[in-house]
Amino acid sequence: MDGNGTEWLTIPEVAARLAVNERTVRSWLQKGLLTGYKFGGWRGEWRVKPEDVERFVADSKNRRT
Repeated sequence: MDGNGTEWLTIPEVAARLAVNERTVRSWLQKGLLTGYKFGGWRGEWRVKPEDVERFVADSKNRRT
């Protein structure tokens, strides 16, 4: 959680929630399929809001139908 009360997930945490490989999450982030934010400049670490993970899952289900 940051100073504003926002919860942020790391790539390993997102991968665990979605039962996928961390490289898959990184790929989705780089392609813009999953919304995330890089902290610490261009070489920084990705962080993802839990609600963005939920939106990604819902959007993925809608694409399949």
